[in-house]
Amino acid sequence: MARLLAPPPTAEDPGWGEWARDFLTLDAVVGAGTSGDPVSSFYQVVEEAASSANPPAWVPHLLAFHRGVQSWDWPAAAGAAHGLLDLGGGEGEETPGVAWRPPEALADYPLDRFLDGAYVAAIRTGDGSLVEKLTTRVLPAVDRDAGDLRFLLLAAHARGLTSTPP
Repeated sequence: MARLLAPPPTAEDPGWGEWARDFLTLDAVVGAGTSGDPVSSFYQVVEEAASSANPPAWVPHLLAFHRGVQSWDWPAAAGAAHGLLDLGGGEGEETPGVAWRPPEALADYPLDRFLDGAYVAAIRTGDGSLVEKLTTRVLPAVDRDAGDLRFLLLAAHARGLTSTPP
């Protein structure tokens, strides 16, 4: 928790990757079993610390996405997912079928966790463009079998939101 409260001083500092890993670890622990009722003080403290440090552009999106998913604030989670997708790195970030990669500092980001949360946010908000982005850009980057039950259930719910069903 100490590193979360004292983030790197500049957006260019490579320490943001470690900061993100610490956040994701604590987010999973703090949010375990409490979906829909997040520990808002945790997010508030982390958001305040991060914003005081001149963070990279992806940090507010990462925090908003996880807070939105934990609190079932689907519009916030969907908006933050769009933000993260728009800031992704690597070739093909706008090319369907070419795997999306998160910003370099988030190289260890659990894409399956992001995919599941973002799909639910897209379904709950009726955001067909997010479903399209996730299906064409994130799904190819996730090591998940085509018959994975989670994906099949999410895809079934997403049908009708896009012209190209997942």
